[in-house]
Amino acid sequence: MELLRLVFALRTCGEKPSSVFLSIYESGSQDATPLKLDLLAAKLRKLGVPHRIVTRGKWTRSTIKPRIQHLAKVRNAVLQPLYQQPSYTYTQIIFLNDVLFCTEDVLTLVQSQVQTKALLHCGLDFAVSSTHKVHFYDVWVMRDHGGRQFHLPFIYPWFNPNDKQSISQVLRGDYRIPAFCCWNGLAILSTRPFYEFNYRFRSGQYEIQRGLCDACEISHLCADWWALYGNQTRIFVNPSVHVAYESSAFETIQETHWFNQSMIKQSQFQKQLTTGTIPEQQSVRVPADWECVPTALALKLLFQATLTQIRVIDKSKASKRNYIRNLLAFSEEWHNDSQLV
Repeated sequence: MELLRLVFALRTCGEKPSSVFLSIYESGSQDATPLKLDLLAAKLRKLGVPHRIVTRGKWTRSTIKPRIQHLAKVRNAVLQPLYQQPSYTYTQIIFLNDVLFCTEDVLTLVQSQVQTKALLHCGLDFAVSSTHKVHFYDVWVMRDHGGRQFHLPFIYPWFNPNDKQSISQVLRGDYRIPAFCCWNGLAILSTRPFYEFNYRFRSGQYEIQRGLCDACEISHLCADWWALYGNQTRIFVNPSVHVAYESSAFETIQETHWFNQSMIKQSQFQKQLTTGTIPEQQSVRVPADWECVPTALALKLLFQATLTQIRVIDKSKASKRNYIRNLLAFSEEWHNDSQLV
């Protein structure tokens, strides 16, 4: 089982075995998933792996109709152990969707997150379309460093055609591509915002009620973190790390060695590179805009409001904490946090 292999690999890399904690939240399954998770919990207890596995949880799509509100609640539920263990401070959170993955890829992102001190580090996720083609999946969330959506060919879902700097960066063998936002089925998060600001996932119901964009909980997380950390925000995508939602997509990606430098060198993007000097590292700045799905203008107004907040926020943690508390006070899922399961 790849999940157990990942846990033991992380325990080997960590300072001590107890530094790795596994948290799973299941609800609404119509198959044998709860039973399998019960068996997994028994195995983890026998092996001495700290864990918290909730099966048959109370939050389901039938009890929470809006999908994003449901996802925000479930993500908050699975993070409860992070807040309930004040005696131990964790440094990273590994979020895995219901995807197929390789342990080596996860370890690559973990190491890269440490090296870059990123708040968020992601791979790429793939699925099979209705026409039986493998395609990049998380187009709703993922935005390039300028906040733009990825209306690009299958082979390069992370590049903007004008982003010569990121393309050249990959050609040099540096796969840490700056982004405004990502998740993509596998995400490594720094625990800083959760400890410093008691951050929680939110559905953005307040923004929706004001007629702004119906963004997902991850999009709001990215916007919040840019507002809180400004130019110190680091979000990266590693296009060489892949996960998939179906075995056929996973096998296709792995067998064809989907990403490598030779593919880029043979592509149209190679021709677009200028002969001028390209800086070794892309400067980090707050994006000027955030392209929205489905209403670009509405989210543009929202992000302009966020930029205004950035300008007025004092650098002190107390001021930032008050900002995030005021912002999230409008989010229904922040109430009754103690009853997430």
